[in-house]
Amino acid sequence: MEILDTAGTEQFTAMRDMYMKNGDGFLLVYSITSAASLHDLLGLKERLDKVKPRAKIVLVANKSDLARDRTVSQKQGQDIAGKWNCPIVETSAKDSQSVEAAFNELLALFEGTDPQQDSIKERRLVQKKKRSKKCLIM
Repeated sequence: MEILDTAGTEQFTAMRDMYMKNGDGFLLVYSITSAASLHDLLGLKERLDKVKPRAKIVLVANKSDLARDRTVSQKQGQDIAGKWNCPIVETSAKDSQSVEAAFNELLALFEGTDPQQDSIKERRLVQKKKRSKKCLIM
């Protein structure tokens, strides 16, 4: 898996679009302490839908360690994940809580989705010779 963190590249729209076109899976991350971060993510998802239709995504609600400062409810996140038809994972990057689970959710979206392809575990041998899956954190 190749991971690319695009945080802070808002001013480089063309680069972000290129990353989206080349990516296969996406972790769309917002802070539970910032409604603005979720709002920004909505616009980013719209752009992703235009650049990479039917992209595999996982919605990630970060900063669960700051639950007392929460401004985005769990229900709001779950409603958006339902609308986008994607899994949602609450994480704390600070405490390393459920971070691995978010990546596992993303990888699971690739397993068994195409009957012409083997599971991602079996494809690893082939992908060592080809390009790896590119997953973006936004």
